[in-house]
Amino acid sequence: MSASVQRLEVTTQPTAARLAKLNRLDAVGLLITLLTLVGAVIWAFPLYWGLITTFKHEYEIVRPGFQPWPEHFALRALKGGGVGE
Repeated sequence: MSASVQRLEVTTQPTAARLAKLNRLDAVGLLITLLTLVGAVIWAFPLYWGLITTFKHEYEIVRPGFQPWPEHFALRALKGGGVGE
């Protein structure tokens, strides 16, 4: 019994088809990365909102409009004197 040996030739210059495939993979990778980042922001936003709401006064919480950061930090909720007390 003898084993046949096949020679594999390695080319150093990528072909046009290989470059096109790599470009497609780069575009797909970029799209997946962007979708992952959007998903992470959507996932983390409620955590951020809950943490920031902890440090807001009641009048800032119920005020209409979007306010991403409290005007005055209140540590009252962390001391046990929550909303309504």
